[in-house]
Amino acid sequence: MRCLITVTFDLQKAESSLYPKITKDLEDIYFVKSIHNERKVYPPIEIQKAKKNLPKNTYLAEYTDDDISLKDLDKYIDSIAQDIKKIFESYSVHGKYFISIGTIYKYKLDSF
Repeated sequence: MRCLITVTFDLQKAESSLYPKITKDLEDIYFVKSIHNERKVYPPIEIQKAKKNLPKNTYLAEYTDDDISLKDLDKYIDSIAQDIKKIFESYSVHGKYFISIGTIYKYKLDSF
């Protein structure tokens, strides 16, 4: 099964110097701040990759495991929540976070 995991958060009174450190810690557990859309262009063999940054404080991870089932998603979300809490606690910051896991997904990232 393939899952897309989204994490976003708001920190209260956090110094801006902490955000790159938190990003590094999230990258260590496979979350990224940008996505690469693959677009087919002419000629058809060629593939262009366009890197797009996600909104601030939004991170994605993709997870593939043939042994995971829908029943396991609660365990995964709890595990991710614990990892995120540890990161925030290590920097003594407070706030709130949102985690979603989807097994059937499609996304769009654009600007306005």
